[in-house]
Amino acid sequence: MRPAPGSNVQRHRRRKMQRVMTLGKPVGELVEAYGNEVTEFIQDGIVYRLVWAVEAVRVHALVRGKIEAGGIGIAGLALTYGASSIASCLLLDSGFPSRVMAARLLAAYPSTYTDRRGFRSWLQDVIRNLNPATLWQNEGARRLWSEYLSRWSSRNGGRWKHETKHAAVQWTSGPLEPGTQVRIVHDVRHAETRVYSPNFTFLGTLKEPLSELSRCHVTAFVSRNVNSVEIRSFGPGA
Repeated sequence: MRPAPGSNVQRHRRRKMQRVMTLGKPVGELVEAYGNEVTEFIQDGIVYRLVWAVEAVRVHALVRGKIEAGGIGIAGLALTYGASSIASCLLLDSGFPSRVMAARLLAAYPSTYTDRRGFRSWLQDVIRNLNPATLWQNEGARRLWSEYLSRWSSRNGGRWKHETKHAAVQWTSGPLEPGTQVRIVHDVRHAETRVYSPNFTFLGTLKEPLSELSRCHVTAFVSRNVNSVEIRSFGPGA
C-alpha cells in the first residue's frame, strides 16, 4: 500500500495502524492515542481503498485464469475485519460483533474450517456445547453473544445469504461522490433507515425503510446514480 500523504510522523502512525489492523489486534489504544484519525484511516485507507484494490487484483487474476474460481476472497475479508485467519474472517463475516470476542471463541473452540459450510457446522457444535456464563466474563459480552445467536437462528434455520440491492436516498445536503463508503442504520423507533458517514455523521434517509438490514452484516457505497446507495448484506434469507 503506497504511503499516505502527510508528514513523516503521520505516515509512521498510519503504518502502525495498518500493522495493528491487519494482524487482528485491538485498536482501542490507537484510538485513545490518535483519536478520529484511526477510524478515518481504517475505514477509508484499509477497508475501502485497500480492499477494493485487492479485490480488483483478484478479479483480474480470475479473468486471466491465474487463480481458480469459487474462492471467497479471503485477503479482502482479512483486511475488512482486521482478522489474521480464515476461521476468524468467516466468523466476523457472519455478523459476529467483536474481533476480541472472535479470538476468544476460536481459542476456546479451535477449528480448521476454510469455507462457509465448514463454518456453519462448527458453529452449530459450538452453540450446543458452549456455556455463555463460563466463556463470556461480563454481561455486555453475554448480551452480544445472545443477540448474535438470535440473528443466526432466526429465519430459515440460520441459513444466510449474500444480497446486493440499490436503495434511493433522500440526502440532507446533496449527494456524495460515487463509491463513497457509508453506514446504513435502521432506526426502529422512527421506522426509518438512515445513512451515515463512517464516523457517524448523519447524511440522509432511505426513501423506503429496510428493517431487515438490522439482522445483517452490511457494507454500503454511494451508487453511480448518486441519488441511491448500493447495499451489500449478509444475513438471514427471506
